[in-house]
Amino acid sequence: MTAPPNTERRTDTPRRVIRALFEFRKAMLGFFVLFFAFLMIIAYNFPPIWEVEGKVLVKSGRYKAPTGVATANTAARLDATMEDVVGEMTIMLSYPVRQRTAERLMAEQGLEEKEATFFSSLMDGFDEFCYSIGLKKKLDPKEALIRQLDNKMVVEIEPGSNVINLIYHHFGKKTAVRTMNFLLEEYLEQHTTIHSEGRALGFFEVEVAAKKAELDRLQQEITDFRMSHDGGDLTQQRSLLVQDLNADRQALLSLDAVDETEENLLQASSLTEHPELANYYNRLLDLEAQITRSEGIDPDAEELARQQFASTSQKLLEQIQAKKAFLTRRVSNLEAEVKEVEKDRAYYEDLLSQRSEVEATYRQYTAKQEEQRIAQAMDADQLTSVRVIQHATIPVKPYFPNRFVLALLGFILGIPGAIAFALLRAYFHGRVSTVQDVESELGLPVLASLARLPNSAFTSGLPEPVMKGAKLVLAAIEQAEVKTVCLASSTTGEGAATMASAVAVAAALDGKSVVFATPDGVVNPAVQTGNVTVLDLSGMGVAEQKKAVEAAGAEASLVVMSALPLAGADGGLYASSAEAAVFVVSGSGVHIEVARRGQSMLDRYCDKVLGAVLTQRRDPIPRLLYRRV
Repeated sequence: MTAPPNTERRTDTPRRVIRALFEFRKAMLGFFVLFFAFLMIIAYNFPPIWEVEGKVLVKSGRYKAPTGVATANTAARLDATMEDVVGEMTIMLSYPVRQRTAERLMAEQGLEEKEATFFSSLMDGFDEFCYSIGLKKKLDPKEALIRQLDNKMVVEIEPGSNVINLIYHHFGKKTAVRTMNFLLEEYLEQHTTIHSEGRALGFFEVEVAAKKAELDRLQQEITDFRMSHDGGDLTQQRSLLVQDLNADRQALLSLDAVDETEENLLQASSLTEHPELANYYNRLLDLEAQITRSEGIDPDAEELARQQFASTSQKLLEQIQAKKAFLTRRVSNLEAEVKEVEKDRAYYEDLLSQRSEVEATYRQYTAKQEEQRIAQAMDADQLTSVRVIQHATIPVKPYFPNRFVLALLGFILGIPGAIAFALLRAYFHGRVSTVQDVESELGLPVLASLARLPNSAFTSGLPEPVMKGAKLVLAAIEQAEVKTVCLASSTTGEGAATMASAVAVAAALDGKSVVFATPDGVVNPAVQTGNVTVLDLSGMGVAEQKKAVEAAGAEASLVVMSALPLAGADGGLYASSAEAAVFVVSGSGVHIEVARRGQSMLDRYCDKVLGAVLTQRRDPIPRLLYRRV
């Protein structure tokens, strides 16, 4: 029987969304709590970062030296050009200024260290890890401080003015203040040196030459690296290596999951994924079928099949061990290659980043060099002068973390993030929960759908919803005109035995002579009191069970078999004794892949599968809201 067409109504999409939110409400709440807690941990445990600010006014005039801090009565004409302002910004963060600032900071005593917290230890540990694998280059303290000044000192122009704003962030507020003031002092000194001695052109010529030499060195290193690494396309190499590594790891995991005993090799269906092992595995299945068919009929054929089965099992075990050893060696080699490529890629990207920075600085200094050549030919009155209008002061509160802002972000981002997380969980949800899951994923028509019932509903026998579902299944059995039907599930606890008992009782109430076959001797009390003949198949072999079922079918109107779990050793062979089967699937968390394997086993051993029964269906949406949607 084929699945009915999937006619999707306009209200199906909002219903799915609401169902996902209610079904994964715990995950949604957990995401929100974890996200909010993470921000609060940052707010109360992250080492505080302090922000200090300084301001410099650039103006034109015949005074070639800076004049220090401006007072309230100082009048300044904002008639300097934008090129003058940009030039002062370049001097401000030039290497000599940063170098002398770093030297003064290292000579200072009593500078605060970064507050020791979990996050600071985590950041330090991450830096050490990057140093150890070559992702970052460890610099000496002085050079590291010079680079820190270049990276963390923000210099920008005040909109609509010739004022330069300097902003600096640091974990110690006193250290941040000293750093800013030292930088301003060294900048004023550099400005005085350049303008008063008329050596601006010489300064930029030296800087251009130094940057040109550094740029040539970096370009040569990049060229050498590309020649030694096939053009430097390490991303594609890493992608191919990672793809092969993941494939080999997956293959090794599938082999590690195989129970390497002759008795359990038949259950290792994952061996079919390996071509060199699939032939042996399929041969074992064929030999097992021959042994089953020849039991009690042809002893010679049975003995020959068992010998071949033992020989094939031994060969298969040897092939598995060889395959695992090969995959282990290959995974180890690939991991080493990926690590080496990752290290080379980090080194190459660092070279490219350094080249970009040096090239940008080189172009800027070259432009300033040309400007200075022109400036020397101009009148001395056009030379620029600067005034520091604001020195850094000790801040009152840290720039980061701002607890109020983080708490507000926790609510603003946490709620939609939790909803998105629940919808994502629903999108990747791989378990059976609805009728649509059974029909779309398994391709079986749903004969009956039963909601999840409490255990107390079964104390007085089979509840009414179960009997109604059993009548629907019985109607499908009568329509198929079969006398022997097996109700099977992938694993235990899905309700196959209960559903089989209900079908047997429903058929007996309909006036049929019914035989209820149980493989383990366990019988529902409702069957014993429902005018149903019980056939205990426990302790019998597969051939004996099949004969007993055929004999019962010849005398009764219907034989209902409660099957063993299809994931077990004999579940599929037991189901082969019936003319037709009904697949029972639990809607309370059975994985779709498990259900698919059970269905595959049922299709292999049973000629006709009438459909599926969804049991323990959960309805997370409240009924009132469900109706309004």
